[in-house]
Amino acid sequence: MISSDDFLVRLVEEVPEAKGFVEDKYELQKGEVPPRAGTGVDLYENLLDILTRSVIQPALCEENLNVDLLRRCFRLAEEVYNFPGMSSKDAVYFTVLEPLLESRRYLTGAVPFLVGNIRVRTSRMLEQYEVEGYESGISPL
Repeated sequence: MISSDDFLVRLVEEVPEAKGFVEDKYELQKGEVPPRAGTGVDLYENLLDILTRSVIQPALCEENLNVDLLRRCFRLAEEVYNFPGMSSKDAVYFTVLEPLLESRRYLTGAVPFLVGNIRVRTSRMLEQYEVEGYESGISPL
């Protein structure tokens, strides 16, 4: 299990497509290792700006979905969701799962990649918000 301070390093390892966005945000030199300490307070921002807005959403808009990339992104989101404590669950909910509601394309594209606890949480969210076509949530895998 990783901590929120390890998130950036884990992000770059699991989703190398995010590396340039991490380097830009933290003004890192090419190839420099992302910071480990003190980034926990940025977890919401890093999830939203780097993982969701810069990687997941553009990938979900592609004509041909990059199955490997999306699988890795949502696997990492599941890993963060399972950090100890509620703050990581809330962070994933508000920065990765809720933004799926911004576009029908995001939601329908993401559903096949949602697994474990984030699939369950997304299903409950869709039921609560009575999202058309998902009033009963999404089926378990």
